[in-house]
Amino acid sequence: MGKKVKSYLAFTSPLYRIAVYLLIPAGIVGIGLWAGRESEVVGVIFVAVLLPVAEVLSDSWLFGGIQAKDAVKLDYLKTSGQGMRILRSTLILDLVRKFITALGTILICYLVLRAAGRYEDEIDIAFSRRGMMGMSGWEEVTLLLFFVLVSYLASVAGTFLSRYGGMIWLNLTIGYCAAVFAALCMFLLMFLNYMFILDVFFCVLILGVGILTVRTAMRKVEGGSYDQ
Repeated sequence: MGKKVKSYLAFTSPLYRIAVYLLIPAGIVGIGLWAGRESEVVGVIFVAVLLPVAEVLSDSWLFGGIQAKDAVKLDYLKTSGQGMRILRSTLILDLVRKFITALGTILICYLVLRAAGRYEDEIDIAFSRRGMMGMSGWEEVTLLLFFVLVSYLASVAGTFLSRYGGMIWLNLTIGYCAAVFAALCMFLLMFLNYMFILDVFFCVLILGVGILTVRTAMRKVEGGSYDQ
């Protein structure tokens, strides 16, 4: 595992690591806390919706254009016996890093806002019309996981699409669409009683998109037939 992490870090510059591992997550959490001054639910949703935009834009610094036709900047990996293995490990670890970022930012925002003493009250009020006087620990876990999975799915799908081109305007457009997708998914909160089923559904989608993301990039660098 240590070698895989070293391989992943070899693809990233110090500036990328500072921005993606620290500055961007901290900035998004800050926005979420600011948005949650009056409504903690809105604060958490802000984090879940904004994170895919940041992931799509920052991915252009690492794998931008890797799936574009005639892209050659990673072809040198084919000359190394370990090159393709390193690339596969890097692609997989990048997916893991995205999930950790989504989980970490949303969890931190959730805990800080709840510590303010208003988050649970607002949840109670928001769902009181549906006969829910409060949320159990299990319901809170499934709700929190829902936010994480929606944000993560939008991030992975957005970065997958953005890797077909390296132009900033295209990445911005895809990032915006990913954010809209995440925002639209928030309407599923109306089905809170079925949140566990929704979580399982999003897990299946994420698994499929993740496999597609890794395989497509690998086929491209290996000279796959899909762009011939």
